[in-house]
Amino acid sequence: MCIRDRIRAFYQRSGGKSDPIDNTQYSIVRPGGNFGKHNNLAQHNYNDKYQFVENFSIFLGNHSIKLGAEYIFSPSGVDVFDNFIPGQYVFNTDKPFNASDPTTYPYSFSYCKGDPPFDLPYHFFAPFVQDSWRIHPRVTLNLGLRWNYYDCAGLKEDNFNIKQLNPRFGFSWDPTGDGKTSIRGGIGTFTANMNSNPAFPVIFFQDVTMTVLYYPGYPDPFKPNPFVAGMAIPTVFDEYVETKAVAPWTLQTTLGVQREILTDFSVSADLVYSRG
Repeated sequence: MCIRDRIRAFYQRSGGKSDPIDNTQYSIVRPGGNFGKHNNLAQHNYNDKYQFVENFSIFLGNHSIKLGAEYIFSPSGVDVFDNFIPGQYVFNTDKPFNASDPTTYPYSFSYCKGDPPFDLPYHFFAPFVQDSWRIHPRVTLNLGLRWNYYDCAGLKEDNFNIKQLNPRFGFSWDPTGDGKTSIRGGIGTFTANMNSNPAFPVIFFQDVTMTVLYYPGYPDPFKPNPFVAGMAIPTVFDEYVETKAVAPWTLQTTLGVQREILTDFSVSADLVYSRG
């Protein structure tokens, strides 16, 4: 019996800053295009990643067993996020503004107030075990199982759903025994990492209120429209009902054959099926 242990640690820091030329400008949306600054700038974001992986390999007779785990911690968020700050006008016409023409006034003005910076910490843990079992000199079976655990701020994960488990089975068969032909196949489930973007409104609107003014004044949105009585509608998450989320999941299966024709030259054909 032989045992090997491999440990890998990784750290990455990324992020970016996007600043408009003039952060005091309003965003303006017209049928013919968008003008002014983008409605979600300035934006300074960060995304750190700490990863730790450990793999044990055990070679025991006809078995090559590998077991281990992966852990990722990724603190991310924004330090500056001027989303709808100072605000965004929406016009229903491309005609130039004329204070005496009611059809040239904006239809709405949206703006946010509060404390926009937020954090979105993310945890991921995945233990696994797999065995490459040579049951015959010409036949090898591969069996494995992986569990995926997620913890993301603003989301409620269903970590004990059966789809969070990924069983896998594969085989390789040399039908001729000359080492030149291989028939192989496998079936298994695969889980993709969860995306923290759906948690954004949950975290962001805890400390920020968005208000939409209909028929505002112009160029000062907080002065009344002289032709139409305006109204303000705050957009507030009074209640957020969390539902348990399952990570993206697919079932994949393959079946193929490969044949060596000449030294360093082989041909192969594979059938692949995937459903998610």
